[in-house]
Amino acid sequence: MASILGIDTIQNTVGTTAATIDNSGYITVSQPVLARMVMVGNQTNLNDQTFNKLKLDQAIIDTKSGFDNSNDQYVIPVAGYYRIYAQAFIGVDDEAGSIRDSGIVITRTRSSTETQIAYSTNRHRDGGGQDQDDAMVHTYTIDQCQAGDKITVYVYCNTDTNNPY
Repeated sequence: MASILGIDTIQNTVGTTAATIDNSGYITVSQPVLARMVMVGNQTNLNDQTFNKLKLDQAIIDTKSGFDNSNDQYVIPVAGYYRIYAQAFIGVDDEAGSIRDSGIVITRTRSSTETQIAYSTNRHRDGGGQDQDDAMVHTYTIDQCQAGDKITVYVYCNTDTNNPY
């Protein structure tokens, strides 16, 4: 004999809906964790040949309020697997052909230990005017995060002139 459990919603003990089941049998969980942070202003005068924290100053999407604007990072609100993507455009003001190397790093801080979880570096031409004018850097990863983990992005640039980027 088969048993049938007829429900439309699943709630936690305080009454918040965790999932719903529609007439076709499709399960929809409550609000997924989605976030998109951006830098709306310019970030300039970064030290050459140094990994510098990317200034994230606005959350376009943040369904679980994990964006920490004061520290330019995202704090993981719910444990699980996360796809994390970072992208930055790097250039030296008023200089053409001066970028030798560029890079981007995503880190995860857990229990005060910061760990690189994704990185991408690029070697451009080495030789004065033949080096890169500007560079678009990006990287991504899928990582198993715990609630409270902090995600931070750093960028890197090495120039012919040692000028800030």
